[in-house]
Amino acid sequence: MSFRVSVYGIKDQLKLHETLRSNLRLNMLNKKRKNEFVELSDSPVGYAQHQMYQDLLSSNDETVIQALDIFKNIIKSQECPLDILNASLFNQLNILTQRSASVVEALLSLLCELVSSLDENVINIFFDCGLMSYLINVIKKPPSIDSIHIFIKSLDFLAELIYDRQTLRNNLLSKDLLVSLMDIIRIICNSPILNEESLTSLLRFLSSFTRGLPKEYNEFTNTLFFYLRDNFLKFHGDSEYDVLDIMKNTSVISPELIERVLEQGIMKQYSVLLMHISEYCKLGLLNLITEWIQVYPNTIRYIDQFILSLLNLIPNSSVTILYHLIDFLYSINSIEKYHQRFNDLLLCSSNSVAFIIGCFTHNFVNIAYSSINFISTVLISSTNNVKIVQLLVNNYFIELGSFCLQRMFICSNERILFLLIKSILNIFEVCFLFISLECTNE
Repeated sequence: MSFRVSVYGIKDQLKLHETLRSNLRLNMLNKKRKNEFVELSDSPVGYAQHQMYQDLLSSNDETVIQALDIFKNIIKSQECPLDILNASLFNQLNILTQRSASVVEALLSLLCELVSSLDENVINIFFDCGLMSYLINVIKKPPSIDSIHIFIKSLDFLAELIYDRQTLRNNLLSKDLLVSLMDIIRIICNSPILNEESLTSLLRFLSSFTRGLPKEYNEFTNTLFFYLRDNFLKFHGDSEYDVLDIMKNTSVISPELIERVLEQGIMKQYSVLLMHISEYCKLGLLNLITEWIQVYPNTIRYIDQFILSLLNLIPNSSVTILYHLIDFLYSINSIEKYHQRFNDLLLCSSNSVAFIIGCFTHNFVNIAYSSINFISTVLISSTNNVKIVQLLVNNYFIELGSFCLQRMFICSNERILFLLIKSILNIFEVCFLFISLECTNE
């Protein structure tokens, strides 16, 4: 999976949950459709609609499945008039939930294609016809081998439907649903029978479901957080990112929970975890810690070992993640109370500092920008720390800065050029200040 390198800060950049979903979302998301009604007899699309209506009433499963596929193709063609999404249609679709498993799977596949078309009015129809109740009942029950695909598609549909729709999500909340979700995640995590796809869908749903949950659901969010923390090693691949995202969602509503897990030593676990998870998941972990610092500023008291692990990771990181790692360090150094401690950690990681300075000449301009920006803030925040200045000078900061300066003049990148000049002036200012103090003392 590739990542777009940006020049903006980590809070704007680390839209990882959205990055994942953009690859999973349906092609027609956020696209406008024609508003005018298409007469049934006027076009091939109209004929297809007419045929679909007839076939949905058939007693033959194959005919119904074909009709649902026709409907899905109409949706994909973006020629579907809004008039088609009416109570009559949804009532007919709801009746299909009583048919065979193959029909229900085809129905849910259609709903997943349709999800981005459901505005507030259509969602109300969706509730009234009983389809929402059916879907909620599906995800309340642990899936069997026979029902696993229906379970997965129901989760996928609901995950997209409630994503960033907190009011809709709150309407679905009930105590028995929360209890069921906890039971199901325990069952799936401990079942060798059920496949990875079901776990992925459940985590994706929980990622949507836990975004901005009200504080009155702390009992559920705390239970879910600690379960995921204690069972993290059971998850693999991209599902690790979803777990981290859920842990972020369930913890940021409770500074008390963050304080508790920090005192229990979770940052030591994360320092080790950082060295073993995929690059994609590393970004999720950085996002989680960034959010924790925003919600509970005392988090910085516990992150020394994590920062050292991160610095050790820098020289062996790929282009995909390098910008984000340096930008995260920049955001940490921007915390005023942590300046001095951060400088001490940098002095313990001279190889990483040398590597970051070497990034001044990186072929990816945004990585060069990020590294220059980071070093510049280090200088600004450590004007009395001569050791930092010596570390930078000893690692050819001025020489590499000069080379980068010449290159930037050639490529006419005014923003990075300005920042580089500012950085070099900063180091000169620090050096001259040191010299003047030495002369005064003599």
